[in-house]
Amino acid sequence: PALNRGAAVISDRYYHSNIAYQGALGADIKTLRRLNEKENNFPRPDIVFYLDISPKTGIARINRNRDGANKGYERADYLEKVKANFDTFTDNNIIRITATQKREKIAKIIGADFVELAPIKNFHAPDFMVAKLIYKFIGYTFNK
Repeated sequence: PALNRGAAVISDRYYHSNIAYQGALGADIKTLRRLNEKENNFPRPDIVFYLDISPKTGIARINRNRDGANKGYERADYLEKVKANFDTFTDNNIIRITATQKREKIAKIIGADFVELAPIKNFHAPDFMVAKLIYKFIGYTFNK
């Protein structure tokens, strides 16, 4: 419904994540992509921010910031496969960001790309609101 209204939709996992995670479980990536595109008509995202980080570092962050990793999906061996799948994606809508940078820098990169895309998609959000949303999205406490 939101897409039909022309609203911006921000999601932390969707089209590419589905392919990468299911592929890590053994599903064929080409088949998953075909199912997403042709059979299920999932709208392709206009832009994807791939926060690239090693599974080991990601799990360390998870363990530090909450009560441990999810034993089903947040295992290093599984996440290595997920990352390997993401690393094969060459879609021109993917922006790869090294996720070991400071949160403020990551938010600035994402904010700049989102603001650049906004006029094309007729999004009308002030830069401050976009920055605030992005900070919240990546888990940064925004004090303003």
